[in-house]
Amino acid sequence: MVLLVPRTASVPLKGRQAEFPRQLVHRSDPEDVFPTGWTRQTDTQFSVSARWPRAHRFFAPVTGRYQDPLLIAETMRQTTMLLAHAEFDVPVGDQFVMWELGYISSPERLALGARPEHLDHPDGSWDITVDVSCSRIKRRGRGLGSMSLELLLHRSGSRIATGGGRISCTSAKVYERLRGNRRAGMGVPVPLLPSVAPREAGRASERDVVLAPTPRQGLWRLRLDTGHPTLFGRPNDHVPGVL
Repeated sequence: MVLLVPRTASVPLKGRQAEFPRQLVHRSDPEDVFPTGWTRQTDTQFSVSARWPRAHRFFAPVTGRYQDPLLIAETMRQTTMLLAHAEFDVPVGDQFVMWELGYISSPERLALGARPEHLDHPDGSWDITVDVSCSRIKRRGRGLGSMSLELLLHRSGSRIATGGGRISCTSAKVYERLRGNRRAGMGVPVPLLPSVAPREAGRASERDVVLAPTPRQGLWRLRLDTGHPTLFGRPNDHVPGVL
């Protein structure tokens, strides 16, 4: 049995994201936390509220005209972890494996409005709602083994994106056994590869580029800056899903 909050319960969290329990979305910096609350609709359907910043050190506007589409992927990722911990009793400290993550959107749905009536808040941040449907839920003993999710992101009744993904969960004890002595390298910097040109990667700064060139066209190496405040917000022994 999994202990769930009452069906009518909701957990709205107002104000700055700093009030949100950051461990539920695996973020150490409140500026990197996008969900602000959630409501359960049924045992497998939920509504998650989120706020997107107008300015962010990594998820910055594209050409000053559009919200960074990576906000969609990161909001989906954080929403998934939030619900897994808060509604499916996955203990904080267990590990997630992201098997699938995909979404569909378009630039016009991410356009930044300049007029006051287009602003949700004076700082230009957006209020987002994520409708979530969970399926293919598999239990491992009394815990969650894996599940799939379908997500719809909308703002003021207008759809921003649709997407989905699939995760599996590994207990902290099993994860320690699987990783073995690889855990000893946690937090140790790795050689930083040269980056492709930031403009080619849709980034404004070289530090935010996660691709390194190779001699083969259409093939890149993953560039790991373990000191990056958003991509590696805490010591890790693996490449984070956001990266």
